[in-house]
Amino acid sequence: MLSLEAPLVMSPIVRAWQCQQRGQCCKGHHVPVDLVTFRRMRRALDAEGDPRAPLMDEERAEHLDGWLGLPRVAEEACVFLEGRLCGWRLRHGTASLPKICGSYPHMGLLTPRRLLFGLMFSCPTALGLLAREDGHPLLHEPDGALPTHEIAVALDRDDCRLLDGTRTDADAFFEALWTWGQRFRASSGRPAERLLALTGVDPSELPLPGLDPAALRAYQPPPEWVSLALEEGAFELLLGLWSTEPARDYAADPPPPDLDEPAFVGRYLAHRLLLPVGLGTTWSLSRLLTMLFAMLVRYRLERARGFEPLRAVQRLDILAVHMGLFAGLCPRPDDDRWQLLAAMALALEPA
Repeated sequence: MLSLEAPLVMSPIVRAWQCQQRGQCCKGHHVPVDLVTFRRMRRALDAEGDPRAPLMDEERAEHLDGWLGLPRVAEEACVFLEGRLCGWRLRHGTASLPKICGSYPHMGLLTPRRLLFGLMFSCPTALGLLAREDGHPLLHEPDGALPTHEIAVALDRDDCRLLDGTRTDADAFFEALWTWGQRFRASSGRPAERLLALTGVDPSELPLPGLDPAALRAYQPPPEWVSLALEEGAFELLLGLWSTEPARDYAADPPPPDLDEPAFVGRYLAHRLLLPVGLGTTWSLSRLLTMLFAMLVRYRLERARGFEPLRAVQRLDILAVHMGLFAGLCPRPDDDRWQLLAAMALALEPA
């Protein structure tokens, strides 16, 4: 079922976000543009006699999945970054920006019944709004203006999977996910326990592993988990979960003095339940759970390494959204590997 009048649904912080012109999103990572945009920008630079024009070379550009990266210069900054401002925007206007630059940090997803919007929390301004968000409110706007025109479409799949592996269509899948999100937002307590409660699985049914605090501080998989991971066929994946580093570090504002850490992490998970990332070609609730529990494990490891809560969530979102780290942890849509990661998340979570 597809409603042609799907309402816009988002957290109020999506509407509250305003660019603070920090320039951090223009540094340290691949800024992909399509070939047409790349050539259009090169022609404009040639026409202006801009000395940066030779850097816009298709042969020398970074190539990633059919996209071309804008040239990067000192400190891995975009060639158009001038101080903390975008020189391209200043000279050519917002409308001429590459799509990714005009939409960041917004994300959009059209499902059969709703048009969902969210933010990427690599952006320190978005992260600060998340830290100060009051509960889990949602805006429902039948006629609201779109925060971004870059919208992924999730409408016509007939190979989606529920948690028990049952095949279903996109409508039923996203309605099940919507119900999970509503239940999660209505709950309280430790994030891993709240997430597990959505499944109906009792914690005592999970293969709870032992912990080695020294190994945790060293950012190494504890030996007790290695044998369990090998039994689950996930050893290499777990090593990646421990060892992969963000492509770069962004700055983050200081946390509010009264920050409730479990509630803050819960709000982050609520955003990723509303607008999931990394579902792959087959949308599966078990795959989503695997990623979310893996994110909780990685969050605890970031905290063990000394990163305060905002920086830990920021690094987590860079790994999840920009690098797709957690998407490969569940290779099969009916995999129950989420239980292994749920056990790890519960073991790591402070009482």
